[in-house]
Amino acid sequence: MKKSIVIMSIALLSVVNIVVADTASGVKYDIIKETPNTKLSKDNLEIRLSKRTDERVLKEIASALRKNRKQYDRLWIFYFLKDMPTDTGAWAITHYTPNLEVSILGATEAEDKALDAVSVNGEVVIGKWRDTRPMGENTMIIFKKAGKLMLKTAFKDGSSMEEELREKKEAGKVRYDYTESNHGEYFVLENNKNLGMYGRDGKFGEAKHVK
Repeated sequence: MKKSIVIMSIALLSVVNIVVADTASGVKYDIIKETPNTKLSKDNLEIRLSKRTDERVLKEIASALRKNRKQYDRLWIFYFLKDMPTDTGAWAITHYTPNLEVSILGATEAEDKALDAVSVNGEVVIGKWRDTRPMGENTMIIFKKAGKLMLKTAFKDGSSMEEELREKKEAGKVRYDYTESNHGEYFVLENNKNLGMYGRDGKFGEAKHVK
């Protein structure tokens, strides 16, 4: 029994930290976690991508991973971008259940570029941040407009909205609240210049400072 466990452990270790380059796109990926379950005939894989890519490349990666895991009826593959935490949802998935399902949940490469390019014209910009949580990727800009403090939020689908904020000091930091009720949500300018997102239950996210 002990011998079989050792062999199984070695087999699992042999597929961790594999790095493969896609010659057409230059995308690299590595397996950061694998959780097989033979009883349920299911295997979960967490993959770190070197950059955003498209469905074609995701299908190629999924096919390559599937070759050595055909014993599982379900192979669920979760993709995370570089430096992206694994506890806020995957950027994309390719699930065999057993047929392949491909879905990009976060911003595509084109949408990412559009979010980076979001701006406000002729205003005093306080700061610009990117919220990279996959299901709601957006760009936020806090700026002054006609004497008012405003927040512009631009979404990956190309839509955007502007809302008025009020500023105050709290525990040595700058806090931004909506002037109109927004379910108790507010922002805090953190020490690392990122924009912390808070609600009644505390902090639920942090947007990265980009400008």
